[in-house]
Amino acid sequence: MLNRNNKSRRLSLEILFLVSISLIISLIIFFVITYSTRGIVEEYLFNNEIVLDDYEYYSIENTIFTCGLIISVIIFISIFLGLFSEKIAYIKTITNGIKELQINNYDHKVELKGNNELTELANSINFLSKQEKEVKEKEEKLSKEKEELIRNLSHDIRTPLTSIISYTELMSNKENLSDKEKNEYFNLILKKSKQIKDLTDVLLEGNKKELSTFEDATLLIKQLVDEFEDSLESFNINIDLSRLNKFSWTVDVNELIRIFDNLISNIKKYASNEDTIDLIIENTNNSLVITQRNTIKENKDEQEHHNIGISSIKKIVQGYQGNVVINENEKTFEIIITFLNL
Repeated sequence: MLNRNNKSRRLSLEILFLVSISLIISLIIFFVITYSTRGIVEEYLFNNEIVLDDYEYYSIENTIFTCGLIISVIIFISIFLGLFSEKIAYIKTITNGIKELQINNYDHKVELKGNNELTELANSINFLSKQEKEVKEKEEKLSKEKEELIRNLSHDIRTPLTSIISYTELMSNKENLSDKEKNEYFNLILKKSKQIKDLTDVLLEGNKKELSTFEDATLLIKQLVDEFEDSLESFNINIDLSRLNKFSWTVDVNELIRIFDNLISNIKKYASNEDTIDLIIENTNNSLVITQRNTIKENKDEQEHHNIGISSIKKIVQGYQGNVVINENEKTFEIIITFLNL
């Protein structure tokens, strides 16, 4: 408490010191002026043999005192303002800092001078500017992440929705469907509908993972690969799982489905069905690598590029400390998805 009181008195002590210096100098000047003036007047009266009565002598003394006092006060104010001008200039600097903060210029910094309350005020303004800047940056980051999540999920929802439309059109166009075929189509539509619901839940509730642990994750991978082939039955697919060995994995299945759906969507939009589509999946002790490669078709639809799908894949893979590498030229496209720390 005592230390805090000492800090709060620093500026007042500095001002008191400046007042004292100004007062001492002005008093010295006052005495010098009055005594020297009185001496000059007395010498003048003596040399000219002028004798004054008490009233005249008192009037001269009063005039000398008054003039000396006025001059001393003027000198006191001038000296004090001269010594205090640096403080006044610093107060203006702090005021400008407050104005910059009011107009949201958080990069402006107030220079720290001295070691008193004004310094603490300047430091507080700088701290507040830094805090406000960090808050704004966090808000912007969260806003961008939210926009990216909405954009990616909206893109991902289109894939199962397109499948539902396709299966529904197939059912309506085909006549005399067997019960087995009807059940297959209904099951596919139901599965894709649940997938849309899961994606919508993520969109509404935030990007929360629903992790599941698989002692043998190769079974999950093979199931996704089978669905990958079924969805691309009009393409020539080459699947290589020869280097995929049994491994355990804790993963969100819906996120894996989103990755494969994006691969499927990009293949349908941009891959040539005249050449082979390669899908290679392999794993090491602590990583899983999915490589998909295809030839790019000519006169592809330029209205929508696969950057959104790739962005969605990258976002998911980053959640597993993985990475995505894209190798693309005018003729071929390759994406290498690596999951780490399995």
